[in-house]
Amino acid sequence: MLVRRCCAVAVAFPLVLCSAALAQPTRDNPMGMRLPYALDTGPLKAGDGAGAEQVVFSREVTVPGALWLRLHFAEAGLAPGAAIVVRAAADGETQRLDAEGLDMWSNSTAYFNGDTVLLEVVAPRGAAGECRVVIREIETEFGVGVPGGLRGDPGECGICGTDDRTPSSQAWAARLMPVGCTASIICENSTFVTAGHCISGTVVQFNVPASQSNCNTVNPPVADQFPVITSTRRWSNAGVGADWGVFRTGVNNLNETPFERYGQVRPIAPNPPVNGTVINIFAYGADTNCVRNQTQQRSIGTINQVAPDFYGFNADVRGGSSGSAILVANQIVGVVTHCSGGGCSNSGTRVDLQPFRDAINEISNCDVSHTLQVRATRLDTAAPVAVTISINPADNSGNSSGTTPLDRSYLEGVNVTLAAPSEAAGLCFRRWEIDGVDQGPSTVLAMTVTAPATVTARYAGCCLADWDGSGAVNSTDISAFLTAWLDSLNNQDLNADFDGSGAVNSSDISAFLTQWLTDVSTGC
Repeated sequence: MLVRRCCAVAVAFPLVLCSAALAQPTRDNPMGMRLPYALDTGPLKAGDGAGAEQVVFSREVTVPGALWLRLHFAEAGLAPGAAIVVRAAADGETQRLDAEGLDMWSNSTAYFNGDTVLLEVVAPRGAAGECRVVIREIETEFGVGVPGGLRGDPGECGICGTDDRTPSSQAWAARLMPVGCTASIICENSTFVTAGHCISGTVVQFNVPASQSNCNTVNPPVADQFPVITSTRRWSNAGVGADWGVFRTGVNNLNETPFERYGQVRPIAPNPPVNGTVINIFAYGADTNCVRNQTQQRSIGTINQVAPDFYGFNADVRGGSSGSAILVANQIVGVVTHCSGGGCSNSGTRVDLQPFRDAINEISNCDVSHTLQVRATRLDTAAPVAVTISINPADNSGNSSGTTPLDRSYLEGVNVTLAAPSEAAGLCFRRWEIDGVDQGPSTVLAMTVTAPATVTARYAGCCLADWDGSGAVNSTDISAFLTAWLDSLNNQDLNADFDGSGAVNSSDISAFLTQWLTDVSTGC
């Protein structure tokens, strides 16, 4: 295990030492320590009187010189309706935890910046029962800094030549605390994958701010922190090729899951990559460029070894990168776990390793995703047309707009909007179709994904009366329109609603013939 620092704390607490095991290091980078702290509120009970709620206990909790604090409760008995409220003196960030929230957070809080928080116990007026809160440990960290300079040291285990990582802000990749790893959302029920040696992490953090100029880390707002549900953990920590972890998280202080808050996942790849495949890694690795230290950065490289249970690769990773997804075309093929010796010999467990895959299937329970095949064709010949379609939102793999033909995969129930250009390749847009069913003449199509579907933008000659799409207006268009008009009457659809009245009747024939004469006379 690679530990970020060894540390001696010059405050009224016992000496705390950290050590490092250097053989074939894992790419974690633990942060913080637990220190003894004695606080016992004793029995608390709200009285009667005005107001719906009463503060029955209030105390500042301070650890001088601490970068951040996280409270751990040895006992947290709360009467019905009572809660613990913690507020940071440094920035006012606040978390309220009732009995259910405390259970979800494993009798602890989120991470608060600064060395002081205000701890309150609140209870409804006249509530039945008593409250009592006991603290025996506080999790914290003291700044010792890391020398500034290069972004990565040449020869550092995990660095491939010159460190070329760049800052990134992917909303599906989280910092896993306090173990100092990375974890990735793989489906909408907020299941994460990481490395097995990272499984002791208890909180995931998103939107992680830049670290301080001396490399000390900073915590994001409480709304961007989520507790790991310990009962959902599945893992193996048996070395290279057998190091993987899966877990789910609870909600933040706004009662949101990570997927509800950020709306992004990276799915598991259906097929393994081959040697030489380009990969992307988004990870919270350590950095001697201090403001980037253990913040999210992107690393690009290639797979250079395909083993039955792991991939070797040459993308840069450092302590804190463990657990990060190895991405191929925005799909996860593995998770970062180790480097070997000095320099660039990096590895990660394959996500298609059967025990890993079984754990993912057990925990994720993801809803079904469906593929939208987005196409554009001529109306007359059904020949394909290359058209740039605007698509929102991005799909499961982060892909959105593109040129036809293209496929996009969405979770069931997602609302998708597609917009086609009114003209393309000398042709004019006529209508959208879903599985061959006319969706009307608007270039913008809004739909809800409920099943696999083929969505087609249909184009024809730009003369409105060029009904057969031949590119010329002649008598065959009249015959084609009348055939379509009769079909619309029989099928009770609006395909031949030429005048846009919302009904198919004789006025459509009159409107079409008028347009046909206009097109003929203008040489359209």
